[in-house]
Amino acid sequence: MKISRLPVSIRLVLESLLRNCDGKKVTEEHVKQLANWKPNAARTDEIPFVLARIVLQDFTGVPLLADLAAMRNVAHKMGKNPKTIEPLVPVDLVVDHSVQIDHYGTKTSLDQNMKLEFSATRSATSS
Repeated sequence: MKISRLPVSIRLVLESLLRNCDGKKVTEEHVKQLANWKPNAARTDEIPFVLARIVLQDFTGVPLLADLAAMRNVAHKMGKNPKTIEPLVPVDLVVDHSVQIDHYGTKTSLDQNMKLEFSATRSATSS
């Protein structure tokens, strides 16, 4: 079958298999199985899928970062290397709330805006 005739979703998974073919988690046989995908064929084999990255918006990403920090603290207290607590794929955190600028044009603008951003007054008024 021509790869260009496969559905886009199958081609994306196939690309992931090719990029991550290590002979263990993802084998050449996995690649061949998916490259020969047929729409009406019986589904008997699992195909491993390795994520390229994870994108989180701030609502879910901030708690995740807090969990990672807590796990690192526990690892450190147990005498383990906290750097071993690490996502296996890149994670991008997208902060999707608006940023308000009250001060600009001075050396202290960033500091002043940050203080306002994290103050109780701003938090209470922006809810």
